[in-house]
Amino acid sequence: MSQRKRLFALVFAVTAPLLLLAAAFVVISVRDAQDRAEQESEAIARAGAVAAGSFIDGHVRALQAVSAGVRHAPDLTEDELREEILLRLGVNPEWDGMSVVDSNGIVLAGSRPDSTGIDLSGRAYLQEMFATGRPAVSDGVLTIGEGVPSILIAAPVRFSDGTTGGVIGQLTLSTISDALTRSLTTDARVGLIDSAGQTLIHSDPTRAAALTQVSDRPEVVAGHRGEAGTVEVDRNGRSTLVAYAPVEPLGWVVTVAEDSSAAFANADAIARRGAFLIGIALVAVVACGWYVGSRMGRSYDELQAARTAEAEARERAEAALRSRDEFISIASHELRNPVAAIRGFGQLMQRRLARGTLAGDDLHEYIDSIASSGAYLSRLVEDLLSVSRLEGGRMDLRLETVDVAEVVRRATIESPLKEHSLVIDQPTEPLVTSLDADRITQVLVNLLENAAKYSPAGSEIRLTVALDADEVRISVSDSGIGLPPDELARLFAPFGRATNAREANIPGLGLGLYVSRRLAEAHGGTLLASSAGVGRGSTFTLVLPFVEAPTTDPPPPTSDDPGTPANVSLEAGKGAPA
Repeated sequence: MSQRKRLFALVFAVTAPLLLLAAAFVVISVRDAQDRAEQESEAIARAGAVAAGSFIDGHVRALQAVSAGVRHAPDLTEDELREEILLRLGVNPEWDGMSVVDSNGIVLAGSRPDSTGIDLSGRAYLQEMFATGRPAVSDGVLTIGEGVPSILIAAPVRFSDGTTGGVIGQLTLSTISDALTRSLTTDARVGLIDSAGQTLIHSDPTRAAALTQVSDRPEVVAGHRGEAGTVEVDRNGRSTLVAYAPVEPLGWVVTVAEDSSAAFANADAIARRGAFLIGIALVAVVACGWYVGSRMGRSYDELQAARTAEAEARERAEAALRSRDEFISIASHELRNPVAAIRGFGQLMQRRLARGTLAGDDLHEYIDSIASSGAYLSRLVEDLLSVSRLEGGRMDLRLETVDVAEVVRRATIESPLKEHSLVIDQPTEPLVTSLDADRITQVLVNLLENAAKYSPAGSEIRLTVALDADEVRISVSDSGIGLPPDELARLFAPFGRATNAREANIPGLGLGLYVSRRLAEAHGGTLLASSAGVGRGSTFTLVLPFVEAPTTDPPPPTSDDPGTPANVSLEAGKGAPA
């Protein structure tokens, strides 16, 4: 045997155990990466369960606080009781409906006039409330008449005449979905299943709207047993990793589903890298046996150090992720509507004082509620400052003579539509009137950004300026998700949002259109909304009074004029602006 063959055999004999060890290390690393992926998915599911439980618990406590205010229901007429209910419903904008029942489960009055007299005694959640004397939460239901998928929360009430009853609050599934998706930052598909196995939240809104039954799925069965973990299943021909965690004590289950290829991408990458390294090592043994021996130990040490550093970095990242998710889930519950609660209870105290029906016990409860709500004040105050100024009449306008074309130009510069085509149609002659340019620019920027947010990328957005008699009309039209005809008036109320926007999980507080209309009204005009229906686009029209002003020659353009954004085209139908 030649020296080369002997050296090759010796090197191969020496390196073969190392190659086997490297292969084993790759296998173990892949398994560890898969375990970490499963643990991360389970941590997200547990965080979602905490967020869902905190969300429901917060509304249970809010409903208990509200129940103290309807203790005098037997002393009120149906209209008076409905007025009290609507007042409390306004304090809690996330509630879609509310009603008060007597000890037999008969509705005394509700936020909807047609609900009076309905017999709810057969409802399981109401029976549980009367049996235990504690608040009860229903599984998913389709509301009577409207068929809106919701959950109902019932809290017991001892009326002033000594009888008992209850207050029922309605939360739509879209509201719960919004809260849960805000609390979790993940690209995985988040689901929520109730104790009856009905789908409350799903990536496909139609499944949640139909309360699809999934009680036989393994993750749901395990979650209903109070277990948390992961399971790999075949869904629609694709391998899917599903993490699950129970929502105590509701008996619900939060699921987090992700394609296995995406969930285990890091493990697959480790396997590919390991296979590549082992192949290189084999080639090196065959071609350069004497060099492999000196390099193999060094390469192994470097790989081990790299894996250790990667594991430590991932552990730190996972710890930071868990801390962040826990903070978001708590903050999303603790910062909910404190200002509305304080104002609502204050108004309620004024009304009760004016009527002379405010008892000492009630006063103590109201003051306690206001004090506890005040502790929740945070960043939300800043978001509501503009609304507060408008409500208090402290929004001063700085009126000046302005060419409307200049205001439009400023709005298109401040709100560049990078993913949409903006078409501007305006008169060729200057349209000069008196207005606050900054405030009207704010309104137009809001309308343009709304049009972009609710319409598909690449679609056309049209801005039209016209003089109609003694009014200037500026319209922004899109071809987006449109508006339900019966919800146009709600859009301009504080926190008012269309149902299809909430169901599509498009983010927003529902304050922009309210502030915009109030600014238009401060100018003596208004803001109007119209739509041909859901999926057929929307048009928002800003109407301002036209105040004639002496026309002057426009100043020559300067060299630093930013001009019109590149994605804006000017219609020739009415001419390009001067």
